[in-house]
This record gives sequence, structure tokens and C-alpha cells, in this order.
Amino acid sequence: MALVYSRSFFDRMGGRYPALVLVFLAGTIDFALSGDLFNMFVGFELVAITAVVLTGFYAEAEGPLEFAVTASVGTLLFLVGIALLYDRTQTLDLAGMGEALSGHRLGGAAIVAFAALATALLTKAAIVPFHFWLPDAYGTAPVPACVLFAGVMSEMGVFGLARIWTTVFSGARMPGGTAGLSAGLCALGALTALVGAVMAGRQRRLRRLLGFVTVSHTGLYLLGLGLLTSGATAAVAVLVVGDGLAKAAMFLAAGVVALHRSPGGSAGGVPGSRAGGPARPCAAGSGHLEAARPLGSAGAATLAILAVGALALADLPPFASAEGKNLLVVAAGRWGAPIEAVYALSVIGSSGAVLAAVGRRLQEALAARRVASGGLAVGGPAAGGAEAVGGGEDDETTSTEEQAAGSGPAGAGRLLAPAVLLLAASLAVGVFPHLDRSAIRAATGMFDRRAYDAVVLRGHRLALPSPSPSRVPGGAALLDCAEALGAVVLGALLASRRGVGVVVRSAAASVTGWLQRLHCGPVGDQVTWQMLGTVALTAIAGVALR
Repeated sequence: MALVYSRSFFDRMGGRYPALVLVFLAGTIDFALSGDLFNMFVGFELVAITAVVLTGFYAEAEGPLEFAVTASVGTLLFLVGIALLYDRTQTLDLAGMGEALSGHRLGGAAIVAFAALATALLTKAAIVPFHFWLPDAYGTAPVPACVLFAGVMSEMGVFGLARIWTTVFSGARMPGGTAGLSAGLCALGALTALVGAVMAGRQRRLRRLLGFVTVSHTGLYLLGLGLLTSGATAAVAVLVVGDGLAKAAMFLAAGVVALHRSPGGSAGGVPGSRAGGPARPCAAGSGHLEAARPLGSAGAATLAILAVGALALADLPPFASAEGKNLLVVAAGRWGAPIEAVYALSVIGSSGAVLAAVGRRLQEALAARRVASGGLAVGGPAAGGAEAVGGGEDDETTSTEEQAAGSGPAGAGRLLAPAVLLLAASLAVGVFPHLDRSAIRAATGMFDRRAYDAVVLRGHRLALPSPSPSRVPGGAALLDCAEALGAVVLGALLASRRGVGVVVRSAAASVTGWLQRLHCGPVGDQVTWQMLGTVALTAIAGVALR
């Protein structure tokens, strides 16, 4: 769908843009299917290098530089992990590494190797505190590239960690069990989910907002995989597919938003339109806004896609996100209630931020209609003028990319078709018959290291146990609808310009201002946080795996 959406790129850019996308695809497939750790690294680097180039394809901003620096640090750590494991096991084959470590206690070198590999992969996934590169990169990359990042690349990091754990480290002898490691990974996932949701509510630039939505949902994936069970991994698999399709649709809609506002009439980064906004999109701006315009049919369809996508991510049944979340809560057992609480807070916060952006644009459209009929002058709050609430940096700057207009190019409707298809696919996955059983069967095979070793090392297959169907509680659908309703209510409060809405936004701005400033630091600060995260992961692994 990203390639279909970006067909207008091809005439102007020759073969460069589709070639980069195809190399990105090749690296992804190599990473996912390879049974050799160094070949996984090669696929990892193909994806990282092409992602950096795609991020800076047309933009003059710091996003590509930040991404390149943090990705390079991740590359070095990946190589360190490979070297330490090779020294310990004398092989690069995943099955061979797992067999060499099976039944033995992990030494210091193997624990450091796990921490280095985890840091490299979680940097790609944008898990806190390795996530600082992502919002700026999403704010400057072409929209089709953002689709690939949100729907493929972030998930690659979490998948890679799960694959390396199950094939290499899970068979080692751990006197204390895996409870400590599981708790550490779940804590990182929960922190990422909540930070992403809070920061999404502070954004006024649509693609940067969607970047933080991606951070929040990637944290939810790690929260599930951190349980280190096949049932939870099956639930995350459903979440990854359903959420990825919905997020991709929302990014494509964001490209049409930029198309409507761009003077050059280009969608999501075709040369001829710059990224829009300052090099540091989180810095304070002038507060100037263009005059609001009435909504046309394309603008209304764009807002509808954004709203439906936000509700899908907020667990509205029968989208796949609701099915995946319910499977995760069931698989978590006694930890189901805390996970449900973290999940509810994160999806209400992140989806509410998207719905607030939609609500602000609707207010502007109504104000513009009144202006057109001679009712009001443009420029006040009712017309979408700048409204700084609580002194937050992003409160003073509203990007034109956030506001869909009805006077865009004639091809806007055609560009929306891939977004509609992606939303329909997310709905179809949610109603797929026996989805839970299929996902559990696949996850059971992934977690059975002995079956994997038998195929790779000895050439024969072992029979896998048949998965038992998951039993989702009868009231789960009501909770899902309550989460979606909570996102709608929060979005209405954040979009409101008077009364309770102003109080809520002022309170949120005063409480989270420090977090906003933390995300405005230079690339050196980001590398510092990356190193601190590496130390923290090493400490968690050292305590948990000895």
C-alpha cells in the first residue's frame, strides 16, 4: 500500500525511491527468515541504512541525523553481542548457539551479549529510553516511509528480541528462573506505553503525534512479549498485525492532510514540498496559523480515516486490536488486571490525542463556514487561531500538516484508497475465524526450541502440541467499548477551547512540561540516554539470568 500510495513519486525520482523501498523489504525478509545471527545483522543493517536514507529523502532537518547516530550506536552494540556469543559458542547459527548454551549457566560474556543485542533491537523498536530519534524522524520522512517504519520497522526490533531469546538463550540453566527478566522487560514496555501516550497528547504536529502513538503501542508489544510465554506472544502477533494496519492507514491519511496544505501540491514528501516546520519541531514557534478552510469531501474522508483508525487502536470491537488485547489479558493470568490497566491508560491517551486533532480541525471548519457566511472574523480561537495553553512548547505551534482542507488536489481521493483498504484489512483480521488458535499454534512452534533445533540440526520434525482455544471473558467487549469511549471523551476535552477542556489541558501542560523539554534535547543527549538504557538492561540481565 505504501508503494501504491507513492506512485506519484516515481516519475520525478526515477528508480531511486522504489529501489530503496525494495531494499528495505529485502532486509526485512532476510532478518525475519535467517537462522544465522550474522545474517540477521546484515538484514538489520539493510533496513537501518535504507530507513535513514528514506528519512532524509527530501527533508532538511535533524531527524535523519539523530536517526543515523542512534542507529550507528545500535549497530556497534549488535556487533559486540555477536562477537561475544561467537567467542562463547564458536558458531553463528542460532540453533547451534542455543544448543551450546542449553543446560549451562550463562557467564558474564553471554549476559553482556544479551544486553547488547537487546539494546540494539530495542533502539530500532524505539523503546524508552531508546526512542528519542523516532518522533523527529517520523516528522521529516516521506509519509510512505513512515508507513513502513510504523508497520514494519518498530515491530522488527521487538520480534528480533523474542526470536533471539527463544532460539539462543531460553534453554540455558537459570537458577532463579526468568521472572526477573520478565519483570524488567514488562516494566520497560509499560513505561514506553505510558510515555508515548502522554507525549502524544502534547503534540500539535500530526505526524509527530502519530510517531508517539507508535512508541506507545510498541511498548504494549514489549509488555506482552516480556511475559516470555507462547500465549502472550500469540496475542502480540495479533496486535502487531491489527495495529500496524491501522497505524499505516492513519499515516497515509496524514499524507493527504499535508497534500491539502502544501503549496506545491505534493503528498507526504514528493520533492517540491519541504518537510514543513522548524528543524526542531518541539521548539516554540510563532503561534501563527493559516486561516481555516471549510471541509470538502476529501478533507472529511481524511478526518474519518483518522478517527476510525484511532478508535481501532483504542480497542473498538471487532478490530484486531481488541482481539489481541483480550488474548493478552487472558494469557497473562494473574497479571491480567495490571496489564489491562496499563493498556487502557495508554490507548485512551494516545487515541484521545488523535481524536483531539480531528476535533480541532472540525472546529476550524465550522468557524470557516461561519466566516464564509459573514458571521465571524478569522483569527480568534473559534477560527482556529493559535492558543497557547499552559506554556508548553508545542501548545504554541500548530502545524499546517495537522489540518485537512477541502481544496486539495483532485487526486486526493485516489490517495485515500490505500488507507481505506488498510483499515478494512485491520477489521478483517479481527473477524478472521479461529484467529486465536492459529496465532497460538504459531507461537507454540516459535517457543519450542527443541523442535526448532531438531529441524535445523538433525533434519527431522517433532510433533507440536495442539493449542487449546483461548476463552475470553464475556465482559471483555464491554471493556473494549469503554476504552474506545474513554478515548472519545479525552479527545473532546483536549479539543475543547473553554470550560473543563481548558482546565484539563492547562493541568496536563503543567505536569508534563518537563517531559516535553526532555524530548527537545540534542542528539548527544539521545546517545547519553541510549548508554544509560544499555547499562540498565545489562544490570537487569545480570541480576535476572545468573
